[in-house]
Amino acid sequence: MNFKFSMTHLTDLHLGSYQGTVEAGGLNSRFVDFVKTYNESIEFTVKNQCDFCLITGDIFKHKDPQPIEVNAFVSGLKKLIDAKIKVYIVLGNHDLFLSKKLKNSISFLEELRLEGVHISSD
Repeated sequence: MNFKFSMTHLTDLHLGSYQGTVEAGGLNSRFVDFVKTYNESIEFTVKNQCDFCLITGDIFKHKDPQPIEVNAFVSGLKKLIDAKIKVYIVLGNHDLFLSKKLKNSISFLEELRLEGVHISSD
């Protein structure tokens, strides 16, 4: 049996992990760099019509990301969904609270049950 598929693997995005200068408009220069690299990866995945995108561990630097960081991540995720590319997300230690009673950094996505997006926090 011959089985072929194409995928991209994004890991350790660490959105929220940057030290740099604040540019005009109030954005941190390293944040802009991180988002640019993330978007280039998303564009590569879409352009090459990959079968799926695997995103592993540490999407955010902190368990409680800022809205601008969440928006940056969701923007890329939407491009994958619109292109009908399946997304598999495995959360890392930066994304999870120690207590199982607390939500994780992307629990809002789990509740939306987006078609083609699969999330594992185990």
